[in-house]
Amino acid sequence: MITLWNADGFREATSGTRPAALPANLDVSVTFAGTGDGTGDLLDIRRARTAHLRDGQYWTRAGARTAAQIDAQFRCHGDG
Repeated sequence: MITLWNADGFREATSGTRPAALPANLDVSVTFAGTGDGTGDLLDIRRARTAHLRDGQYWTRAGARTAAQIDAQFRCHGDG
């Protein structure tokens, strides 16, 4: 989980100044510590703001997902 404009929990953080009004889409990028690899995506602010998340759910580009649903998308579990 990433809290925008908050460097807590990151080895190094850089970001622009928090805008007074959020744009329609927000570009979020992460570089994994010690690697040249990372990930990023555009966040649709309107869709994220109107999402109704239950406890244990996170907003993703595909909508609300649990941590288990998010993890299941990736092949980083030692199974191949």
